Amino acid sequence: MTKKLFWSPGSKEKMMKRQNLEEYLNVLFMRQNLSDRKGLTYLFSQLADAESSNGGEIKIFEQLIDYVQDPGLKKVLAVHKADEERHEKMFLHYIELMGTNPITLGDDQRVLSLLERELGLLKRPVKCDEDVVQLILLLQVIEERAIQEFEALKVAFEKDLVIVNLLETIIKDERKHLVYCQKVATFYQQDSQKIEQTLNRFRKIEEYC
Repeated sequence: MTKKLFWSPGSKEKMMKRQNLEEYLNVLFMRQNLSDRKGLTYLFSQLADAESSNGGEIKIFEQLIDYVQDPGLKKVLAVHKADEERHEKMFLHYIELMGTNPITLGDDQRVLSLLERELGLLKRPVKCDEDVVQLILLLQVIEERAIQEFEALKVAFEKDLVIVNLLETIIKDERKHLVYCQKVATFYQQDSQKIEQTLNRFRKIEEYC
């Protein structure tokens, strides 16, 4: 009797084709729906909001910095936070250049708010090392998604050098931030397998949100 394979020939290729199709449709959507002034204003309002203390990543740093005592880690978190604040200003400046005003978003338009509904990590205070690990790994998953989306935006707006240059600057920072997140996580959690398990769980929840 032939044993049935969990992975069959061609499965990986099919998955790659599916991912390529999803990326293509994502870029097509951006080009068709976000390329005029109204669409760009909404897009950059959402990107700025995702970085902000109002509904974005800055809230995570506010939770972490008070708890972390190690001077080196405090510096890493401070630099990371400053980068995100600078990104928010860059997105808002682009809206200003277009001569429009930022759009106010609701919680149902914020991925972080949707993640909070699923995980409930942001409303409770950081009381132990495990809380730090949970928050920093959540931040890493958000950064991973940001890089993916910014790369797609570069393709969608490849003819707009202002947007492309802005995104390239931010992508460079975000890749650096992934290293920061791992540095903080491994300081408090030495078990790399447990870190990867948490990351995979958060990635699935983030994808759902």
